[in-house]
Amino acid sequence: MMIEENRLNDELKKFNVQELASDAAMNEVIKDIVKLSELLRNASAYWSFAKSAEREQIMRVIFSELSLSENTMQFKVKKGFAPFQSRLLVVGDPSAWISELQNYGEYLRISMQELGAIVK
Repeated sequence: MMIEENRLNDELKKFNVQELASDAAMNEVIKDIVKLSELLRNASAYWSFAKSAEREQIMRVIFSELSLSENTMQFKVKKGFAPFQSRLLVVGDPSAWISELQNYGEYLRISMQELGAIVK
């Protein structure tokens, strides 16, 4: 009995450590999303005054594919911007997309660097 209790306590401690690490990583991703969102807002203001080449640069940072077909714009955003698009497409639990954000951490940082270089 005591051996089993100790084993279960050890497993519980491991889960607690993993949960803390996951929470810290999630907080970093959320901060990155907020920063990228602010950069997008700045890019929107910058867009109004940007020249054609600068606008093209912004579009290349945000979109991986753009096409116009029968007066309809088709687009695919780069992975760093996917959390902004996919959160609107979640079926069922509206908060489910938050748990998937950790998959975008590196892409978010790359997108922030690229967009930040243009909008500064």
